[in-house]
Amino acid sequence: MCPLDVAIMRWESSTLVRVTGELDLSNITSLERRLAEAEQSPGSTLVIDLTGLDFIDSTGLHSLARLHQRRRRTGGGVTVMTGARIGRIFHVIGLDQVLDVRCEECD
Repeated sequence: MCPLDVAIMRWESSTLVRVTGELDLSNITSLERRLAEAEQSPGSTLVIDLTGLDFIDSTGLHSLARLHQRRRRTGGGVTVMTGARIGRIFHVIGLDQVLDVRCEECD
């Protein structure tokens, strides 16, 4: 199992949250804690970079959907960047129709 790593970088109008490793029920609390920290940053856009993520389960997907709902209520945005494998999961379950998902490797 690949450990989860979450790094936060801030720019003037956005905050980048880079998530690498594997995201599942065993480490979702760590991600949610870091997302809450990122949400406190000034700026209206949160960019979630999942291009280094090897695995995501339903708890991770649900957490990102809830993040989107919270940000939408407060006028902030969420953009999710993925690689092809994780992007396909977003597409298959239809989450790419709800979230702003960017996948350069996807069709």
